[in-house]
Amino acid sequence: PHLLGKSFSAIETFIDKLRYPLDIAKHNELIDSGISDVRRYGRYIVIECENLSGIIMHLGMTGQLKILDSKN
Repeated sequence: PHLLGKSFSAIETFIDKLRYPLDIAKHNELIDSGISDVRRYGRYIVIECENLSGIIMHLGMTGQLKILDSKN
């Protein structure tokens, strides 16, 4: 519920040793598109945007997703 109606202003990855490399620059359609739905499937979070693009995140070992204020 914290994400509904909000949008991504930037997307960053902090882990270089991922199983599959991510090229976030190819996915500019996620930036500034409003978030219309957020669902959880097991350890996955699915975020759907108003322009029908989306992002799937795996919660990893902790099972947590942290939402920080943009000032941090």
